[in-house]
Amino acid sequence: MKRKVKILTIKDNRPDIVLGENQIFILTGKINSGKTSVLSKWVIDWHQKQLKIEGVLSETVIKGGNKIGYNAVDINSGEIYPLVNIKPFFVETDWQLGKFYFNVKNYL
Repeated sequence: MKRKVKILTIKDNRPDIVLGENQIFILTGKINSGKTSVLSKWVIDWHQKQLKIEGVLSETVIKGGNKIGYNAVDINSGEIYPLVNIKPFFVETDWQLGKFYFNVKNYL
């Protein structure tokens, strides 16, 4: 099944979903530029139009005024999964990149 991929920035208008097409939208931008906020608004609009969409939003986790990681939020169910953290989740299964530890269990 062929998929149509479109790279977007937060300056772009909300893309239209074409029924019957497998589309992938990748939203890019600088750190703290508002990608999650923009995508959240698009998701609400798509849900109101009763369009079938799948994916995750990445939300910042703040503790004591400091960024300590990110959670993945399923855009359909609202379920939240720990994505990365500055401290290990499970030492034996984590994967480290720079200062962040990835919770490998959530990727399997």
